[in-house]
Amino acid sequence: MVKFSKFLAQECLVSQVALLAMLVLEDGTIFHGKSIGASGDTVGEVVFNTSM
Repeated sequence: MVKFSKFLAQECLVSQVALLAMLVLEDGTIFHGKSIGASGDTVGEVVFNTSM
């Protein structure tokens, strides 16, 4: 069995450069954040689940 190495995991995360991203809503509201997927422009639907 391979043991988990916290050091190697942190090194992998640090080596990934997070790109800046924006979520622009229909009403003009803009949310700034970091991209965690493929880069590019796209159109879609945002769905929020507020159940607890």
